[in-house]
Amino acid sequence: MSNSLIQQYMYKKVKKGLLLEGEGSDAAFGTPNLDEQFIQTNLQPLLSDELKKEDDPPSFHLLQPETGELVIGQAQLLLSERSVFTHQYIIPTERKEEWLRSPEKIFQTQFVSNYDEDREVALEELSDIPREKAENIFRKKQELFYSLKIDESIFKKLLYACLAAAESAKTVYISLDVPLPEQNRHAVALLELLYIHLPYAAREVFGAVSFQKAAAKQKNVHLMFVEQGSIRLRNHVFENQFVFDFTTKRISGVDMEGQKHEYLDFAYDALQTASKMDDFFLFAERALKGLRLNDQLNISYYNRLCAIYLLDVMDYDGYERDKLGILQLLLALLQKNHKEKPEIIEITGKILQREKLQKDGMITKEYMKAVFDIHQITGLVEAVEFTVRTLAYYHEEPLCKELWSMLDKYPRLYKHVLTFMDDIKGSYQEVISLHLDDKLSQRQSLEAYLSNMANLLHAHVFFIDDKEFVKRVKKRLLIEVKISSRPFAIAEKFFDFLWQNSIHPAFVRAVMPDIKLELLKLAQLERLQLEDVRIFGELFLSAHAMEDSALYKKGVEGEIFGLLHALHAAFFEKIDHVESLTELVDSYLLEDTKQAGKNMIKEGELFQPFERLVLFFQRSEGRRIEHDKLFAFLAIYSSETQMLEYIMWSYKKYGMQDGNYVRALKGYLVGDRNSIWKNKDYQRKLKAIRSQSFKKLLKEVKRKRSGKFSLLFGKYGFFFVLLVLLAAGGFLFI
Repeated sequence: MSNSLIQQYMYKKVKKGLLLEGEGSDAAFGTPNLDEQFIQTNLQPLLSDELKKEDDPPSFHLLQPETGELVIGQAQLLLSERSVFTHQYIIPTERKEEWLRSPEKIFQTQFVSNYDEDREVALEELSDIPREKAENIFRKKQELFYSLKIDESIFKKLLYACLAAAESAKTVYISLDVPLPEQNRHAVALLELLYIHLPYAAREVFGAVSFQKAAAKQKNVHLMFVEQGSIRLRNHVFENQFVFDFTTKRISGVDMEGQKHEYLDFAYDALQTASKMDDFFLFAERALKGLRLNDQLNISYYNRLCAIYLLDVMDYDGYERDKLGILQLLLALLQKNHKEKPEIIEITGKILQREKLQKDGMITKEYMKAVFDIHQITGLVEAVEFTVRTLAYYHEEPLCKELWSMLDKYPRLYKHVLTFMDDIKGSYQEVISLHLDDKLSQRQSLEAYLSNMANLLHAHVFFIDDKEFVKRVKKRLLIEVKISSRPFAIAEKFFDFLWQNSIHPAFVRAVMPDIKLELLKLAQLERLQLEDVRIFGELFLSAHAMEDSALYKKGVEGEIFGLLHALHAAFFEKIDHVESLTELVDSYLLEDTKQAGKNMIKEGELFQPFERLVLFFQRSEGRRIEHDKLFAFLAIYSSETQMLEYIMWSYKKYGMQDGNYVRALKGYLVGDRNSIWKNKDYQRKLKAIRSQSFKKLLKEVKRKRSGKFSLLFGKYGFFFVLLVLLAAGGFLFI
């Protein structure tokens, strides 16, 4: 039903067993746009078939089906026609707020008492519902309470039960101790008094029936008035429900003993003074916007909202009783649609301004957590000074450390807090100092230390060039470098951390030079690894590291710098740019450089490129290669394949013009015990090299090796040589 007009439905139900005799039949009448499915699903279940006695009162009902409409209706007995006549108004969802927020429009509704079946004109759709003139409900209050024997306690329990029923889908059953003909009048009056004190969220779901002969569970009905004597607690219908039997003065399901409910107190005060609660309900509606429906129906929320609402008139009693609960509610409210809740932000700021700090150690952690979360959501400025004052209050207690740890997780507030403390010179110096002692303690793991350092540097620029801070950090980092078995790796870890965490370059420049100098002092040539050389390049030779390069070129550290620079050039720069190590390192360090390079080559099996390999076998007085040592090195540490590849590469480079190379190659092939000439496969591969001069060289190798065999035969005899050959695994010397 998308029509914005109000629909009507009338139903006449003929009852058997009524006092009068006669014939009759059921009849239904509705406005043309009233949907048949809606009638069957939502209206017909409401039609009373229980009014049977002559003095049965009318039954008013107020219901809101899941489809969202508001149904206001009344059923009454028509004795003359032996029927029950029901008249219902169906207010569309988009318009029902007009009635929910002006309850008098609901409870002053004028109903038709009968319908002329012979009428030719159909029921009309309405733009408004006709109303009866009625006395203001507050004027009826005193008489009503006297007649029903309701006092303050009972009214509060009734209101509590109605709100709880709306939240939990339970039902409030009431049996009034009044004559049956007066039942409907008193029930509707009490219902109206309760309804006008229900929050808007509850009104939007609340349903009620003013008279039912017997209690029953009815969909979307939260309050049901039942006939006297019909409440029997053994009846399972009443299990876990709210029951008010005024005939026996028995109340069950409501346990409020010893509880303080600000909302109920506020509502009763409004009732006593005939004051409307709409201002509070509007405030609550705005505050609760975005929260789940169950939260919008929770009485604890309204208790705290009352306390919050009354803060505006300087009534802090409710807040003082439940400081933590109220602040946590403010946080919950601001977690949803906070930009639409300036009142809540303003009230929160006033609370923190008034409190100044949190002194109650029992709730401090939870309270401050709420303060931190509120600041994260809203940026509330009052949260900064409140946090500073609280930290200062507890600065000598263990709780302070816990609060700082919590604050670490809120970078924006952490930054504001440190800035505030620094701006007020002297007042909070001790608090900051104790905080730094904890965060930069030597007991902290390295990971925690670096994380704390970064947080502090990001939080406040003051630390970037603070001499004591820089000194403290350098001391810890230097200790880590000195005690590490891999000082270069640990230094790189520092450096990477600083850049990855966007630490200010000025701080990097203040800390790293001393660490880099320490690396040069700690470098042990015999233990240098290729990874150390790579890291050296990152820390000392990269573009961002060249600013302070002059610091490392003096004294012993300068010599190590030169050696590492030469190794870095050999292993990590384009090899065709490096012709000789003597160009990169002083002559007295050349042997150390060469030995360090050889160690890295053999450990990493980095024999290629051969252009790099030969650098570490150059003589100190020039670029001449110590070929014999090079062949010996490869014979020990390389594979036969790598040796073959080197011979093929080196012969092209040196074989035609370097006599020392040729002698060294012959010496290796003829005399080295690891010579690949002993392996027939590699012999064939050597012979396959297309070079006349190389083939000539191989013939000479063959001849010399044959000569060695002849000498062996002549000296020891045939049988002894044969035994040697067999013991050697059958190698054939040719």
